[in-house]
Amino acid sequence: MKQTFTPIHFLPPLFFHYCCAIVLLVFFSINTQAQTKAHRIDGGSGTIIHLTESSKYQESKRENGIGYYSAKVKLTVHHIEGGSQYRGFSLTNNQPPKALSFSFRAYGDQGTVFSQGNAYVKVNSNKEYIYSISFKSAKAIKGIQASSIKARYSSQGSSTSKKQLIDRYYQSVTNLNKHLQALNYLHYDDPDQLKEAQDKLHDIHHNLDQIQNYHFEQSLKLAKKDPANFRNKLTRLQNRLNQADTKFHNAETKWHELYYNKFVSTRQPRYLDLAIAQNPNYAPPYLEKASLALKNNHPEDALHQLDLLDRNVRVSSTLVNSAVRGIYQNIFDYYINLGNRQGFYQDKINYYRKAQELCGRSRANISNCQGRTQRLIARARIQHYQNHLRKFDNLLQQANFSAAYQRLQQAESFQQQFGQQIPNRHGALYQKLYDRIVQRSQGQVNNHNYQQALQELQLAENIANQQRQVNPTMAYRQVKTAAHSGIFDQNMQHTTQAVATGNFQNAAEILRNSRQYYQQNRQFMQNAGQKQQQLDSQYDQLIAKVIKRGQDANYQKRSADALKQFKLANDLLGDVQTGITNKAKYTHDIQLGLAQAYVGVAIKENGQKNYRASLQHIGLAESALLNVNNADETASLKKDIDFYKKDAIQKLIQLDIDEAYAALKVDNLSKAQGLSQEIQSLVSKYRYSLVQDETMNRRYTILKKAIQDKECELNQKSYDQFLAQARSQFDAKKFIEGWDLLDQAIAKAQANAACGIKDQIAQQLKTRYKNARQYALDWQKLRKLAGYGPQSQYEQAIQFFKQVAQNYQQFNLKIFGIEQPNLKAYISQTVNASFWAYGTVYFLKKQDHAFANELINKYIDRVAHKDGIRKLANDVAQVDFSLDSQRLEKNRCKAFLETYDLPGERKVKRRVRWFKKAYCKRWNRLRRGKS
Repeated sequence: MKQTFTPIHFLPPLFFHYCCAIVLLVFFSINTQAQTKAHRIDGGSGTIIHLTESSKYQESKRENGIGYYSAKVKLTVHHIEGGSQYRGFSLTNNQPPKALSFSFRAYGDQGTVFSQGNAYVKVNSNKEYIYSISFKSAKAIKGIQASSIKARYSSQGSSTSKKQLIDRYYQSVTNLNKHLQALNYLHYDDPDQLKEAQDKLHDIHHNLDQIQNYHFEQSLKLAKKDPANFRNKLTRLQNRLNQADTKFHNAETKWHELYYNKFVSTRQPRYLDLAIAQNPNYAPPYLEKASLALKNNHPEDALHQLDLLDRNVRVSSTLVNSAVRGIYQNIFDYYINLGNRQGFYQDKINYYRKAQELCGRSRANISNCQGRTQRLIARARIQHYQNHLRKFDNLLQQANFSAAYQRLQQAESFQQQFGQQIPNRHGALYQKLYDRIVQRSQGQVNNHNYQQALQELQLAENIANQQRQVNPTMAYRQVKTAAHSGIFDQNMQHTTQAVATGNFQNAAEILRNSRQYYQQNRQFMQNAGQKQQQLDSQYDQLIAKVIKRGQDANYQKRSADALKQFKLANDLLGDVQTGITNKAKYTHDIQLGLAQAYVGVAIKENGQKNYRASLQHIGLAESALLNVNNADETASLKKDIDFYKKDAIQKLIQLDIDEAYAALKVDNLSKAQGLSQEIQSLVSKYRYSLVQDETMNRRYTILKKAIQDKECELNQKSYDQFLAQARSQFDAKKFIEGWDLLDQAIAKAQANAACGIKDQIAQQLKTRYKNARQYALDWQKLRKLAGYGPQSQYEQAIQFFKQVAQNYQQFNLKIFGIEQPNLKAYISQTVNASFWAYGTVYFLKKQDHAFANELINKYIDRVAHKDGIRKLANDVAQVDFSLDSQRLEKNRCKAFLETYDLPGERKVKRRVRWFKKAYCKRWNRLRRGKS
């Protein structure tokens, strides 16, 4: 609220200010103007603030018709009047505002020349508000004015804040009443409610701290006026709370006992855990948990509780020690009783050992612990050993000799582990088992079950070999000899039966097996000499019968059956080295029969146009006839052999020639050459004189000439194609690929000298493009050097690039359409950021700042890891520092960084910050003389 008149009671102060202003005018220049005014503004909550305004301004200079002014406005609080009531408290605020806001205006003869609508000034230590401002104006200033003045309070100084404080006061009184009431319902003798009491006391303390932090007594001046009797209730609550804290702390010291007593009354195990959680050094809960665990058949858990007691309870009373011993004794008796009830040895021993482990515990003190458990373990071992022997006797009675032997071995192994505790009763039982097996085998032999007898005898033999206390008996050898002889005699009978029924193949298989069986077991054969003669006689009879059947088949033109019989006879004759009286005659008859059978089969296959199979059988027939010395018997066969051999060879040659011509028609040269080679192999294999066969020789010679002509034709065609492809590659500036095609073209031209293909054009092209190809190879090397590697590799890349550029000029490669090599393009186009970093340093040393900047930006855009950015920044700073003549000036690194146009995209801002920070850090280290 603005006041435009001066009240009478303000005249003395104003008079003083006016006097001061007059004095100041004497000392200041003629341009300095001063003004004084009074203001009344709203202070909130019904209060009015009286302000005194002192203002002055002056024109400091004037240039080109513009005046430069400075002004100062000082506002002083004269006094504050008025106020209002809220819930029994006065809301009057006698403190000056924290700040003032107003509108500033400078005016002249023609009105406002400058204004500031949002002027804001805070109170200083002298409770004054001083506002200074500078401005310029072309028009002369006649005065300045502050208007629309408003008081600004902080949140604590506003009337709204005081109302909130009063509301909190009454809310706090309500809370104090609630807390006083709540303290009446707290219980300290029930452990479950004790936690609730603890939480409630904590909440009351916390709320009391909050209430006291409001400082109601000072802020609301409760000493003068306390409408809700806050101070008295606060004192009562503090006294009651101290008493409650004392009761709680007394109960808290025996909280664990309360939990234990609650368990005793309720038998709920959770109270034991709660008691231990409250006081791990309290013994009774451990004892109760151990007893409960053993009662529920969990002795391990009981022992665990006793271990926890030993670990946590250092000092125990006599009563506790006695209880611990009692529990250990109960656990010991539990394990012993459990072991006594077990039917299996290992389970019994395990429980006895668990009982034995208790003997070493310091607090157990079990009477005769070790002696009792050792006796029980020894007794269990003897019972287990005797159990093995009883099972052995049962298996022996059942004639289950293998299982009986295993059981006896188990008894022996067990007894050897505890030899001093268990007497040996198994040694004599091995001989008993051996004798029973031999006796059983004799019964099998008597029943002609020879194989079963031998299987059982093998077990007896193994027992005798493995057990030194077993003595082999004569009965064993007699039974074994009778079993082997019986098997041999059975085989001879089966052979005779197979021969009698005409099943010669089966008879041969049985006879071979009999012969092999005889050789393997001759030492256990009765009348071994007679059995050898019996074998030879059977072979003699069977070979003669098989040869006769084969001869009959040849006579009847059943060549395949004849061949089968003579092969069987030949195999039988090969089995017998001695003992056959007609071996020479049998050999002659078999070989002649084989030759006749092979020729017969070959003739049939020739008629079926199966010439290759026919030739194979002709060859076998020739081999068989080599063993027949009677020319009269072989003459007709040889004529058939020569005729069908020549016919088959000629047919095969003609087939290969026809197939080769067909392959040449479709330019399948490799197949035609393979067929030609096949003809040569056929002639060589069967020793056929192709020169004497004029017709086939002439056809084959013409085929070879056709193959050679086709080879030359295809080589010339390939040469021309490769040449054309090479030129296309050269035109496309693919000099390496073109060069490789020239090599292939020359290889085709020189593949067969008889073709006379000229390769001059290819050679000329190689001469022309030699340097261009080398240039392309050099660029391959350059790209490889630009890949990932050590710095020395990049140095080599730059040096090699210079050599490549020199070669470009020397060999005038521009004529091939190759662009002149550019080092900047070479570095920039590579994908290796490390090479960019090397190029940056290289071009900075060359003082090509612009291209180095371009490489830095590429590197920052590509590399996302901090170490890489920092390394590049260090290298760049090193070079820039060495080249800068003003490098020792302070903050020179920042000035030098301004010469770089670094990227500003959002995604790389962090990387740019890394670069700048590392750059300046390196620069400053160098400036301080550090490396």
